[in-house]
Amino acid sequence: MAPRDFGRKQAPTRRGFLRVGALTSVGLAAACAPAAAPAAPSGAPSQAAPQKAAWENEWDKLVELAKKEGKVVIQTPAGAGYRPAIEAFAKAYPGIEPEQQAFPDSNAFIPKITGERQAGVYNFDVAATTVTPMITHFKPQGFIEPLRPALLLPEVLDDKAWNAGFEGQFADLTKTHIFYHQLTITRSIIINTQLVKEDEIKALDDLLDPKWKGKIVSSDVTQGYVYTPSVLIREQKGEAWLRRLFIDQEPQIIRDRRLAAEAMVRGRVPVGFGINPNVLKDLMTELKVTNIKELDVLGYGGGDIVALFNRAPHPNAAKVFINWLLSKAGQTAWSTSLRLNSARTDVPAVDPGTAPGKGKFENPTREEWAPKTIATQEFLVKMMQR
Repeated sequence: MAPRDFGRKQAPTRRGFLRVGALTSVGLAAACAPAAAPAAPSGAPSQAAPQKAAWENEWDKLVELAKKEGKVVIQTPAGAGYRPAIEAFAKAYPGIEPEQQAFPDSNAFIPKITGERQAGVYNFDVAATTVTPMITHFKPQGFIEPLRPALLLPEVLDDKAWNAGFEGQFADLTKTHIFYHQLTITRSIIINTQLVKEDEIKALDDLLDPKWKGKIVSSDVTQGYVYTPSVLIREQKGEAWLRRLFIDQEPQIIRDRRLAAEAMVRGRVPVGFGINPNVLKDLMTELKVTNIKELDVLGYGGGDIVALFNRAPHPNAAKVFINWLLSKAGQTAWSTSLRLNSARTDVPAVDPGTAPGKGKFENPTREEWAPKTIATQEFLVKMMQR
């Protein structure tokens, strides 16, 4: 926010208080009373201006300090949409250069950040990323700090601005560190409509039909878009069901997210499970295809979060970025670029199919689900090692 130029009120003056030759008691009384400032010339701007609110003064100071730092380092998932969204911040706050550090999955950035911190290296300011690693690793290890003190803009703190209310957007049980700024529904089962009819898979059990043996592609089980829906399946169907899917059905498991998405888009495999939706959307746009459909068989709620790393190298710039990201302008840029719905009520849905009110979906990415998530991750890894 650029600082505003406020004019100063003119100081009171005694000039003109005394009226020559009028030394009556009325005149003396008038001489002792303060006189109004002279009227501004016709057409001249008013010299008076409202005082800034306390938060505005604090915000202006924060922006100036951030510009002196000159940079903010932001960790994001992989996906083409993040870069244009971050560039919108650079345009809004020239003088603060955003550096994006994108990682394909948590298996890449959890070891990197953990290793750096163990060596006393602190390179990251902001996490604008997926939620589970923050809950299961970074918050327990003390890598992130409370977010609330960093939030200054009234529109960010406005309860009515958020779909679940301000308090309802926190992912952690203490409602202090990890804040959902997106409100999305992820549908984990997709089909290539050129190879599969929509009515061929109406329920989870349909995936276990022998005709799909060897014809399902999945990302690696250590990736969030696989283990998160697997948490729900483990709760609903049990571990034996997961073994039938990942072992008996002999799915093609491809660790590279783009290659997994390509197998679907190019028609090499008819059914997909846990394919990264951001990578899939980017690929469909790139290849100009519309032959992929998400099924309502298995869906869950959630969305990306924002968190503030402690011992950030650019702490003031980090706070400016986070406030911008959670503002209407920031969420509009982020939502439009990534084609994902914002959790703000004043930002229109870019994907009406996953907009609020499109059905009730469990959100297994909140902290209360963490024990089940960790148990499911361990089960999947052990199962695939046999």
